[in-house]
Amino acid sequence: MAVSSTNIVGFQGSTEAFEAVVTDTTTTLEKTQRPTAAKHLHEVLQDLSRRQEPDLVGAICHAMGCLEAVARDITGDEKSTLGLILKKRPEPVPAPLDTALPKVGDTP
Repeated sequence: MAVSSTNIVGFQGSTEAFEAVVTDTTTTLEKTQRPTAAKHLHEVLQDLSRRQEPDLVGAICHAMGCLEAVARDITGDEKSTLGLILKKRPEPVPAPLDTALPKVGDTP
């Protein structure tokens, strides 16, 4: 994805490949007993598929919700927000998440 000078997010590459990866990941999340994360990821595709205009904010929120659900599952911390989980973990977060996640804040 890329952001243009008009702050519109665009996709670079094959939309079919992107959809296939998201669908495969959703299936994997379901098979590994992570239904909340799978539901969020499914909603990402729904939001991006809306016509006339895709719901980009909704897609981003659901993508972050998926990440938070997986983080909760991996850490066993079912109550904390993604921001709090990341503050408790000393491991480095890879780019570009290292700059994006602090902007999410600690709100549920």
